[in-house]
Amino acid sequence: MKARLKYPIFSFAPKGNMIYVFRKEELYTTTNTELLKKRKNYIVVDATGTKYVEKGAHKVKWQGILGYCIRMQGRVISIEYEYGDSPEPFPLRKLQELVAERYPKTRWFKEECWNSADEFRQAIFACKTFEEVADILMPERKTSVWQRIEEYFLRAGFLMLAAMFLYHVVWRLIQKVWIWATG
Repeated sequence: MKARLKYPIFSFAPKGNMIYVFRKEELYTTTNTELLKKRKNYIVVDATGTKYVEKGAHKVKWQGILGYCIRMQGRVISIEYEYGDSPEPFPLRKLQELVAERYPKTRWFKEECWNSADEFRQAIFACKTFEEVADILMPERKTSVWQRIEEYFLRAGFLMLAAMFLYHVVWRLIQKVWIWATG
């Protein structure tokens, strides 16, 4: 069965501790071939509180140039998921309990500067919607127009400096080779 998911979605293994949050369909349906082999029977909960069980996935197309992409290791593909025939309701409280139990056991918990597991649990149980839980697990990156313009100019400036440096180095090298060759 194919499903129309409402984002953000939560994806987790039945027995693992890591809970993944996907805010866009593009991020959820892009993976590499190695991760696809490991991914079996994952549970997906969407923002409407519906639980789906992944029964399989198949490749739709390669991403990048024949699947080779700088951002990810291995060959990158777009996939389409197949879900079990009977989606079930998954209440917010149950998701909160699952997150509060599993997430503090992951290595990412300490890296995200939570002082204690109790503080994290209080923050999770204070959430009123699935979106709020998603914001705690994976805050949405918000940039203003000014920050984007600034980022663009910094990148463009760096690329111009790199091009000038390479031009200078290559030009000097060509000059030295020419002088050596013509004597």
